[in-house]
Amino acid sequence: MQLFTISFDVPDAYLDFDTFLESARAAQRTAFALNREIFEDALLIEFIVKAPEAGSLKQVLGIIVHSGKVAGVALGTMAVILAILDSETLQDVSEELTGKDPSDHIIDGLRNLQSRIERATSDGVGEAIFESEEEAHRIVEDLLCRATASALGSERNSIDRLPLPPSTLFEIASSQSKLFRACLDDSRVKAVEFEGTGIPPIRRGDFAERAVPPTRLEEEPEGEWIVRIEKVIVTSPNFDANDQIYRRWKGRNSEGSVRLFTVDDEDFWLRIRKEEFAFRDETELLVQFAVRLEGRRMRFHAVRVLEVEGIRLADPLDDEALKAMLGSFEKRWPGPSEPDLFDIS
Repeated sequence: MQLFTISFDVPDAYLDFDTFLESARAAQRTAFALNREIFEDALLIEFIVKAPEAGSLKQVLGIIVHSGKVAGVALGTMAVILAILDSETLQDVSEELTGKDPSDHIIDGLRNLQSRIERATSDGVGEAIFESEEEAHRIVEDLLCRATASALGSERNSIDRLPLPPSTLFEIASSQSKLFRACLDDSRVKAVEFEGTGIPPIRRGDFAERAVPPTRLEEEPEGEWIVRIEKVIVTSPNFDANDQIYRRWKGRNSEGSVRLFTVDDEDFWLRIRKEEFAFRDETELLVQFAVRLEGRRMRFHAVRVLEVEGIRLADPLDDEALKAMLGSFEKRWPGPSEPDLFDIS
């Protein structure tokens, strides 16, 4: 279990019950929304209130991670996180709300735990797995605690910039609004502090801005398909075709822009299964991408892998095949000086 603290600046050693209850509910709703978006609702979490010290005016809340699942299959917490380490949401939300790239406190930590299991002797594997799972729980609990506290304490325009769907942004902003509305209604509360976030104490004069109910935004429509051909240096392949919904291929193009993509080329997967070629570190692919805006992100689908390390595998899909697959689309063949409109790095 990991804890985070909301500190209320009040003149007496008590707080209105509705203020306490609404702040706890706001934190719970925010934590559940972040779990849904960061970990794709694959983790079962429990939100608790810890009894504070006598006379304390601090609300101590905690998150407990119990288990995980991917595609309905029960998995350990470490397995769930390893399956989605390359998620843009995990990386971007972690950076926005905690000020750290997840590699600083998740990826490196879990890779080390995985290495411990691999190095363990047969007699010690069970203990290594148990210890690694416990540590994975702590890492996730810590991330969710810090992200929840930061989201509730952030200015509204910072929440609006988070790389999350409009429905989730509305849920977080609405939770914040209800928390600070309760604080406004309780005249004893002079300030609120979300400890450990780096956000200064929020004075009563600033409650109103955060208490404004958000406007529910319409989900952004999916954009038109754009077809383009790129060279990609693969830095993290995923050789399980059915697992791509949780962990996409990762690489960079010739300009150094990050590419996270799925491979939808059945002929390519057939060659993989036949082991017709081997991947080495930073294998170069020439790919025909279909790209479009889905939600707030550009999604890359490799509809045809044309070359592997300069070895020709296939020709690009023609217009008729692309139309049958995508419907309407636009071709775009960027020159070397054209700015990269799809840069997600």
